[in-house]
Amino acid sequence: MQSNYFSQPFSQPYKSFAAAILLGLFLGPIGLLYGSFRFSVIVLLLCCISLAIPMGFFAILFFWVSCPYVNVLLVSRYNKKLRLPEIKKEEVGQKT
Repeated sequence: MQSNYFSQPFSQPYKSFAAAILLGLFLGPIGLLYGSFRFSVIVLLLCCISLAIPMGFFAILFFWVSCPYVNVLLVSRYNKKLRLPEIKKEEVGQKT
């Protein structure tokens, strides 16, 4: 009896929203690495630049607080991109 294990296409796992919130909340810009490397680097650079200005602490605090929200948006976009082929396949199946 042959197994269908190897005939299944490889699919990437979805990213977790809870992990995105927790990593963004506790690690701030470094936690954005879970969602996107590019956004993490951008926010880290903005935090470094805001250290040079007076009252830059408030800018860093704003970036830190916004990290969980941005991370959830990035994970949502990633998961939607993974689901897109499944949705298209279902639409083709319904048309026939």
